[in-house]
Amino acid sequence: MATIHQDIESFHQFASEFVRRGDRKVTINDLYEQWRTDRFVEDDLRAVRASLNDLEAGQKDLPLDQFKKEFDKRRQQSTSE
Repeated sequence: MATIHQDIESFHQFASEFVRRGDRKVTINDLYEQWRTDRFVEDDLRAVRASLNDLEAGQKDLPLDQFKKEFDKRRQQSTSE
């Protein structure tokens, strides 16, 4: 996970490149939303690749019903606190 400094640098590079290309009619909020969207796509792809690598290495995931039971149990615990 990136640090706040890395996130700021990443956004700065993204926004600077956008402006360099001449698209100056965009707001900072628009730039931020686009940066976040692009970043989440990259993060999701990294997570999928990591999961595929784990599966190829022989690591097994939890069966869905077992995951659901554990997830529901944790969720109920957090809402009761």
